[in-house]
This record gives sequence, structure tokens and C-alpha cells, in this order.
Amino acid sequence: LSPAGLTHSRSAVTDFVNQRMHQGDLAGVIADGKMINNRLTTDREELARAVDGIKLPGDTGTLLRQLKFEFPRFADELEAYLIAELDDGTAMETAVKRACADRPDECRVAPELVRGKANDLDARLHDGSRNTLDTLRALSHGLARVPGPKTIVYLSEGFMLWNVQSEAKNAIGEANRAGAHVYAIDARGLDKGHNADLLFAAREDDPGAGARFDEQVDGPNSLAIDTGGMFIQNENNLGRALDTIQRDAGTYYVVGYTPTNQAFDGKFRSISVSAKRSDVKVRARRGYLALEPAQMLKPVAIPTTAAAPALTAPAAVTPTMPAATTEPERAAPESASPAVSAAAVRTRIDKGGLVATLRGTDTEAAADPASLGWAAYEKGDVESAMRQLAVAASDPAAHAWVHYVLGLCHLALNEYPQAASSWERVRNAAPAFEPVYFNLADAYLLQNDEASALRVLDGAVARWPSDAEIFNAKGVIQLRARAIDDAIDSFIHATKLAPADPIGFYNLASAHHVNYLRLRRPMPTARQFMLSSRERDLAIEAYRKVVKLREGYVDEANRGLKALNVEK
Repeated sequence: LSPAGLTHSRSAVTDFVNQRMHQGDLAGVIADGKMINNRLTTDREELARAVDGIKLPGDTGTLLRQLKFEFPRFADELEAYLIAELDDGTAMETAVKRACADRPDECRVAPELVRGKANDLDARLHDGSRNTLDTLRALSHGLARVPGPKTIVYLSEGFMLWNVQSEAKNAIGEANRAGAHVYAIDARGLDKGHNADLLFAAREDDPGAGARFDEQVDGPNSLAIDTGGMFIQNENNLGRALDTIQRDAGTYYVVGYTPTNQAFDGKFRSISVSAKRSDVKVRARRGYLALEPAQMLKPVAIPTTAAAPALTAPAAVTPTMPAATTEPERAAPESASPAVSAAAVRTRIDKGGLVATLRGTDTEAAADPASLGWAAYEKGDVESAMRQLAVAASDPAAHAWVHYVLGLCHLALNEYPQAASSWERVRNAAPAFEPVYFNLADAYLLQNDEASALRVLDGAVARWPSDAEIFNAKGVIQLRARAIDDAIDSFIHATKLAPADPIGFYNLASAHHVNYLRLRRPMPTARQFMLSSRERDLAIEAYRKVVKLREGYVDEANRGLKALNVEK
């Protein structure tokens, strides 16, 4: 946490302890890898004092100052990583230009200074990620001795999973074994970093250089999702985030099963949980460590005066996806782009043509709420439109187009769950209306619910198996969810269905490019080197196909080729 992040987090947690904890609730506070007072307690005053006494570790403050304020400056941790471990030319060029602008008289030696500092920062950041995972693993060992399910709330400005994927998997497995769910909160707040709610976003200091993952949230996101918890980001009100966690953690099912593989070999085994009902979504742990079972999930009352057992802890260039309109503009609610992006699948709005298609022969009187709502929407008055359409939609006999436009209004006002609800009604009433499947995928994606978005598009595939745009949309969501191999398969399918469309090939090149960066290592094994080289070759091949088609995204493809050190 930065100093501001610590202050923000401390205030929210103190308020939560004082106002939301109930008599008998058992909790503890961990900071800098150690549990304060080395115990869990039901004493709210003790917990509040523990939170109030947290200080920013001296080395953390020093690291943040060195990273962003001391010459030569770096934009963020990822820039240092790209230079130190991937020898990324674009990142190096950006950092050197910044250094030369800061101190023109030292520009001649700037490359050496940048590289040396990047190596030092990268090593320290890597150690920080490992220490975070060691702390979680040690905490989970202690929690496994405490009966019942547990909630771990992790407030952080993020850490990355560079070269610590195996440690992360073990830490997640230990948390699952202890019956603990991690709820992670991005303490950076609203739209910090590289646009916290998007997979790809422009670089802050060089908007023309392309876009990349906000990899700083990889660690917290993985801890939350893989333990069946929740990752909350793009939220300035941390108190509201804690309230959301409290409500969510109080509603769950405990489901057990007996694995057919009974060998306790310590390996991580993946599992998936799904529901047959179409109106629910499932969040559950994604795997477990095959270790001797821990004592957990037993409904045992916890004494209000006793403390729990003591717990101790050890002291790129990423390809850019084409842009798309994600919601109607207030002044011009009918604007749109047919391209695919990581932020939105596609919002099909075309000067009212889709609404007219869905509306068909259904007409209303000029003073009818539905017609008044549509007239207001066409003028860009979304708030008035929504009020009128909500009245019309309350009628059980309301036509599907009313719910469709009401969903567009909700989307324009950033009310994504309500938009999804309206469009689900449209899909049920008019399942052959293809555009609503893309709208629904948008609405779920904007809620960070990739699973529901993919479920909707799977339904679209079943109806329109020859529509390349559906497979492009699926691939974008899979890439956002880090299911890179699945995304590549979807993009390959799209290119086969539409071999003259450059979007599919550009998306395919982007996915291979991402996979190449993921597989590349400073000291790779022979197999890693072979796999990364193959991904690089496939990315180059797809980028060149885009250039050859000359129908769009040529500049983006050439930038991708340049990033891979390939001449046009």
C-alpha cells in the first residue's frame, strides 16, 4: 500500500470493526507479514487499536519513492519488469526518454542507469510478491486448526505473479484446504493504474504506444477468484466494499464430494462447480491441494472470550484489441463500432434499426409511455426515457422492444445488473434476436462476470454456428479471463469462418503475442524456449496476414511486428 492507500484502508477497516462486527465475531489483523498481537480475538477495541497502529514498512515507502519519484523514474512496476526480465525495447525507450527529459545532461548514460535500476527494482518486487504468498500460506496453516469457514479480506494496491505462479497455486491450495475464502479489495480506488476495470488500457505517459494488461491486479484477483471469493476494484468507498463482502460471505452453500483420486501427493487439482439453473451464477474454489484433510467446516460455536490458536507468518508490449463503443453516448445514443474489444463484446446500436426490427408491427399511441420513452431516448434524454420505459415495462404484456431499449438506458447510466436483467427478458421472449446476445455479454462483462458472458455467447454459437463475430467475442472474453489457449481456439475458428476479415487475424495475433510474453523467461528451459518461439512465430504469421489483407488494423499489426523485432 502507498501512504494514501494505507490511510484510506485504515479508516474503512476501523469503521467496519466499530460499526459492523457483531458480538462473538472472531477476527485478526495482519500487516507486513505478521499478525498483530499474534492472535485472533473477539475484542473489537483490541482490533481497532491494531488497525490504528499499522505503519507503512520503511522499505515499502522507500521502494515507492525510488520507483516513481527518484531518477530515473518508472511509470509502474510492470515497466521495470518488462525492461529487467523481457528486455522489452519499447518499455526501455519510454523510460530512457523520460529520464532524458528529467535530466538532459545525463541522457548519455540514461540507458545504463535505467537498466540497472530496473534490475534492482524487479528483484525487490519479486521478493515482495513471494513474501505476500508466504504470508497467506502461513496464515492458512493456522486457520486450518480453527473450525468452520473463514473469510480473509485482503486490501492492497496489487502485486504481480511474475515467476511465482507455482507459489501462488500452493498458497491458494492451502487457503482452500483451510476453508478460507479470500476477498480482495483494490485500494487504488476508482480508475487507478491502467484503468482498473479494463483488461487493456492506454499507457499513462505515452497514449500512442498501445495498451496492455493491468497486471498489477493479477495477484489479488487470482487469490480471490481461485478460493471462491470476490475481487472488488474500481471502488473508492472501501466501507461499501467491506459491506458487500460481509453480505456475500454470509450467503453460501457448503458442498462436498469425494475425489476418485485418493492419493495425497501434494499436487494441485482443478475442480469446477456449475448449476443447471440458468438464473444463477456460481462462485466456488477452483481447485485443491491433495494433502491430508484439515479439520474444518464443522459447525462449532466459538466462545466469545477465548482467542484462537496463535498464527505466525515469516517475517511489454501487449497487443491492443480494436476499440468498440461500450455504451450509448448521452448526446448521440445511437453511435456504435463493429469492432471487438476487451472492455466490451459489442453494443449493436444503429440509428434505431435494431429496435425497429424487434418492434416489428407493434405500435403504441404517441402518448403511450413506451413511445414517449423511445422518443426521449432518440433525443439523448436517457433519464427521461428510462422513467417512461420503466412504466411501460411494468406491464406483463409489454413488448420485448420496450425491455430492450430500457436495457440500453440502464447501460448508458452504468446500471449494468439492471441492463442484464432487461436483456435477459428480451432473450427469453425473442430468442432469435441475435443482437441481444451481444448486449447481454457486454452487461455481464462490465460486471466482471466473464462466466455469464461466455454462457450467453455459447447460446449464440448454438443458434448461429457460422457467425465469426460470436467467436471473436468469445475469444476476447477468454483472453480477459486469462484462458489464452481457449481464446486462441476461438480466434482460429473466427478466421476460418471469415478468412477475409482482419479482425479475427488481429485478435489471433494478439492472443499469440500475449502467450509469447507469458511463456518467455530470462533463463528458459528447452521446452519453454520451444513453446515461446512457436507462439512468437504464430503471432508474426497472423500479424502479417492482417497487413496482407489491407482491410483494417494494419497500423496496429505493424506495431505488433515491431514489438516482436520484425521488419514490416
